[in-house]
Amino acid sequence: MIDSNKKEYSPKINIVFRTCDKVNAVHGSPRPFNLDKSSLIKICFISLVEALKNIEHHIIVVADDISSELTSFFNNYNVTLVHGVFGNDNSLKKCFELAKAINFDELIYFCEDDYLHTPETFQAVLEVYKESSKSIPGEIRFNRLLRKREITWFKMKRFSKTPALLIFPCDYPDRYERKHLKKNFIFQTQNFHWRQIEDITFTFIIQSASFKENYSTFIKSSNKANDRYLSKKLLGTSFFYKKLLGLSPIPSLSCHMHIETMSGVVNWKKLVENYSKKTQ
Repeated sequence: MIDSNKKEYSPKINIVFRTCDKVNAVHGSPRPFNLDKSSLIKICFISLVEALKNIEHHIIVVADDISSELTSFFNNYNVTLVHGVFGNDNSLKKCFELAKAINFDELIYFCEDDYLHTPETFQAVLEVYKESSKSIPGEIRFNRLLRKREITWFKMKRFSKTPALLIFPCDYPDRYERKHLKKNFIFQTQNFHWRQIEDITFTFIIQSASFKENYSTFIKSSNKANDRYLSKKLLGTSFFYKKLLGLSPIPSLSCHMHIETMSGVVNWKKLVENYSKKTQ
């Protein structure tokens, strides 16, 4: 397991970018800013590349029956392009199979093709791993007031071993809806804030060692692209025995580009306009 508390911890980031331009959206959700799927993929990919500047990385593109136009686009970048006619489930499985070969001491970012990234995305990700000692779930404590002093008469840890981290780089807007409000751990690193989460999509960052330990769970989750199964199996809620601690940033570092899932605070339209110029 990686000792991510050391200051010199600066791992290589391996991106497994899953893309298909034949289907606009699996669930038929509309895209913002009148973007067609091909333009959206290019903008999101460029935002990813820009965020990786000056960071050691390798990009694998799992291309599911993509057009010749999109193939030409990816050939302009230093990527490993894996072609195939997979379908949604098998493209997921292919991503996991490819990631199994990544070194234990590196990070893996499984990234779907409709996530727009801010320039500081990976600065924040590396920071939370470097300062992971600040992201430890607090103990359960029962306190009593005795002679004007509050004393702890019972406490219990929520884990036997400090949980490894999984980062979902998107702050979903529905987490602020009243029906979804709940108690979560909030952590602070030097420049960013992080919220504990219990649900993810198939876009997330994980230590390779943790991925390998849970490989069978990932493969099972590729059946019917079941991210709810993945979330339930991987992420702790109140306790973290054999579970990971899921975190997402506040404010968001990426945006899932469907109209109903766009994160607040960040000016995503401006980012789209800036990166659109680089697709021309």
